[in-house]
Amino acid sequence: MPVSMMDNGVLPGCAGDGKQDDTACLQGWIDKRQGGVLNLGTGLYLVSSPLVSKGAITLIGAGGGRGIYKQSCTSGLRSNNPKQDILVIHGGGSRIYNLCIDANVQMESGTAISILGSANSVIIADSHINNQITSIAVSGTGLDGATQNADVVLRHNTIVSAAHANAVGIAIGRNSMKANTVDTRIDGNSLVCQKQLGIGTLIADSGGALIRNNTQYGCAIGTKVFPGAGQMVAWLYFSNTVLGDTDADHNLVIDTQDSTASVWGLNFTGTWASNADGASVLIQDSAASHNILGVHFIGHRTYMARDQSGFLVRSGQKITFDAGTICSDGKGKGTGFVVTGDAMATAVRNSTIGSCDHNAAGQLASGIAVQTKAANVGVFTGNDLGNSTTPIVWAPAARTAVDAVVGQNLGLDTAEGAAVVSERVNLPLNHAVVLSGTGTIKWLDGGWAAREVELLAKDGAIAFEVGGNLCNPLRVESRQAVTALYRKSLACWSVK
Repeated sequence: MPVSMMDNGVLPGCAGDGKQDDTACLQGWIDKRQGGVLNLGTGLYLVSSPLVSKGAITLIGAGGGRGIYKQSCTSGLRSNNPKQDILVIHGGGSRIYNLCIDANVQMESGTAISILGSANSVIIADSHINNQITSIAVSGTGLDGATQNADVVLRHNTIVSAAHANAVGIAIGRNSMKANTVDTRIDGNSLVCQKQLGIGTLIADSGGALIRNNTQYGCAIGTKVFPGAGQMVAWLYFSNTVLGDTDADHNLVIDTQDSTASVWGLNFTGTWASNADGASVLIQDSAASHNILGVHFIGHRTYMARDQSGFLVRSGQKITFDAGTICSDGKGKGTGFVVTGDAMATAVRNSTIGSCDHNAAGQLASGIAVQTKAANVGVFTGNDLGNSTTPIVWAPAARTAVDAVVGQNLGLDTAEGAAVVSERVNLPLNHAVVLSGTGTIKWLDGGWAAREVELLAKDGAIAFEVGGNLCNPLRVESRQAVTALYRKSLACWSVK
């Protein structure tokens, strides 16, 4: 019904004053307008139980949101039950535009707008949702994940979550399995948490989601990828978006709830994370699914809180970080990128880890720390680590025949390393190493496939003898250089 036909812009039969309960009146109008358009006018409608649209509907509000600092509506829907859902959409092709939703009570549970099951191709745009436990939830349904939800669009909405530990701005796939919440598009939304509580965006089960151009601020966790039993998060594309900013725990968490969960094929391009009180990005596998595979960051920026880590990778295979920046504004005790636990085949390439672009004084205690127990360690090449006190802390489980590539890193290859001659020498990661003292060397620790090191005998004669992990004997005098090449197939160093 056009606003001009309403009594003071309020749906006939409804109070629309935000004080009297309009649940029955509004539900009646939703039922009448199935397959059509319902203009809510300028009324503010108090509801105490869920409004349900079984078919397609277009709901149009009058705006009424007053920005992120004033979490109340002048028109729209107002919840009056601390444990209620407000609007449940079952109809594919439904549209919600310019709607404001807030709360008359302090919310304890419930969802402002739920898009469930086969409610495909729904659009929620230009709306404002305040002080809800879950603001927008999109999910397929069914215990076996068979009822797919596809092609929902969430665009240009402003969400200010309730100040509650369980608050979630946008939840994807909580009720589906096997990545049956498909092709959700989340674009240009502003998500704000209160008192650093709750999660900005929670993804439990999703396939092919496109998440871009969003801002998120002040949560416990900005973005959390957290599949449970039988759930899968696959082929997600995050681009030019904020993963989290000024969060109490982490900006981004990727983790599992159940051993049957899986995460693979996630792509983060041009993303941003900043000032978490813990590690900015945490990747782990709490449920021991051993099924986190292929998480790729290209052009990502993390601005670390001082003394924290930028990336803490505890699990997963093929976690890659390329052409990015991890930095701290001041001199901190943290590490830019940590590889630990059973993380396998990690790569950090062509990135700047240390000072921020606008502040050359920033410095980290260490740029990269490799402490994984896995044999296949990964690739660490072409990075600028010059603003880290220790460019790379190298402590993988395998000391010699490690599957790894390390090289062409500023701060390492631009500086000489040092070691003392003994029967067993632990080589630093530098390309050039000065050997102090004299004597016999039988073991060189710190080798990987095709690693080449230039060794300089600083003080006097050094004998390289077989019997350890040297392929051939060699004797050099003071100031002579030795080229040592590790041959993985023979598990020994060739010296010449």
